[in-house]
Amino acid sequence: HSPPAPAHSPPAPAHSPPAPAQHLSSQGLANTAWAFAKVDHAHSPLFDAIQQQATVQAAQLDSQHLVRLAWAFAKAAHGAPQLFDALGAELIRRRCELDPRCISSAVWAFALARRPAPKLFDALAEQASHRLSDFDSRALAFTAWAFAEANHSAPVLFGAAFEAACARREDFEAGEWRLLSHWRWWMRCSRSQPVRHRSSGG
Repeated sequence: HSPPAPAHSPPAPAHSPPAPAQHLSSQGLANTAWAFAKVDHAHSPLFDAIQQQATVQAAQLDSQHLVRLAWAFAKAAHGAPQLFDALGAELIRRRCELDPRCISSAVWAFALARRPAPKLFDALAEQASHRLSDFDSRALAFTAWAFAEANHSAPVLFGAAFEAACARREDFEAGEWRLLSHWRWWMRCSRSQPVRHRSSGG
């Protein structure tokens, strides 16, 4: 399941990143990580180097590149807790800049990476609740799946308005229906027992 955007990055030595990552701009780091992840080439040294650089440069990235980095590291299954925490903090700060595709890609990435970020999920649930009419089928499905996968309750988002938004769409693909089915199963389960976030961190 791959949302939009670019991001790729190789590993780095213990003290200083390799020259290629060291000399990339913050946007270059995101685009490089995305490009490698897009073709399923998770070059660990490159991703390590990108992680090291991007963690300290997160504030310099625009909202789209923040999402691209998160997407790339999640897609590459490259553990980067400090990077995800830095990206999460910036995404909360920039939440008003995020369009539906970025919102869905961001929560998808954090859920896939299994990086707890309850504050981010709360902030993006609130943001999404005001823009449901702008969500296409893909954004609806990926957002729903991400909250279910992260086991993060979001009553502000998942109510009658969300169901109505899904009902209005007639272009769901088979894979998107499967994501929504997973979410609906999770919603049924969560109604019968208290939902617990995976962690109180983030």
